[in-house]
Amino acid sequence: MLETIGSRARFLRIRKGLTVETMIEDLKIPVFDENNNLSGYKKVTKGTIGNLENDRNKPNIDLIIALSDYFEVSTDWILKGREYEGVKMRSQTEEELQFFYDTTKEEFIQKLEETINKFKNNN
Repeated sequence: MLETIGSRARFLRIRKGLTVETMIEDLKIPVFDENNNLSGYKKVTKGTIGNLENDRNKPNIDLIIALSDYFEVSTDWILKGREYEGVKMRSQTEEELQFFYDTTKEEFIQKLEETINKFKNNN
């Protein structure tokens, strides 16, 4: 059912109760200048959304990001229909970062030496 980018885009629009016309009024693609400063917004056309939803054209990255922001879903879901697997490891990564913030240099060196010794003993 939601096997293509277009079908997922259509699903998101319909789930939110929007017509194509309503969606293109609100959906804007940010435009940046050569210094990467926001310089304005580019409107999306009805034809762009129609071609996307009917799988006639592949969206560019700017449209994918705009859809992701607009519908509050990940770009991975738009592109692949599933979330990025790395998100599951986020809390573990946060715990590891907290360890580095809370650890003194000496404690860190001790922990590093313990880890190295574990690897040496296992080989």
